[in-house]
Amino acid sequence: MAPSNPLLFYLADSLGFGSPLITTSLAPWAIGVPSGLPFPGFITFQGVVEHLPGAPPNNLVLTNAVILDVQ
Repeated sequence: MAPSNPLLFYLADSLGFGSPLITTSLAPWAIGVPSGLPFPGFITFQGVVEHLPGAPPNNLVLTNAVILDVQ
């Protein structure tokens, strides 16, 4: 993503593109944080769907993103 920027990171990655903070299986999946997140910031959730026949990355499409504002 942006290796030189420590503020950008992968939360989850089930396709093997990054170094995620948590491991996940293929969709659907969920994570709970009962105590809340320990820091403010913006978190963007965006799905990647294997949709078309062919070799990656030509067979991948993106979903709409949802931005979570943690205060």
